[in-house]
Amino acid sequence: MKATVMFKTPDVTEYAIEDAIRYVDSEDEKEEIKAKLEAVFKKFIEYGECISIEFDTDTQTAVVVK
Repeated sequence: MKATVMFKTPDVTEYAIEDAIRYVDSEDEKEEIKAKLEAVFKKFIEYGECISIEFDTDTQTAVVVK
């Protein structure tokens, strides 16, 4: 059986980026990491906060739905 769940979490991308660059010292490196993450996030997360995930109970997997 498959079920799709939509998550709406305000500021989720900002929190993830903050966590990813927390211990990076170089401002240039922080900006590079931020840009890479934002590019990937835009493929799967709408409005910076909404994402849908399809869960499959037969295969015990989960897939992000674009």
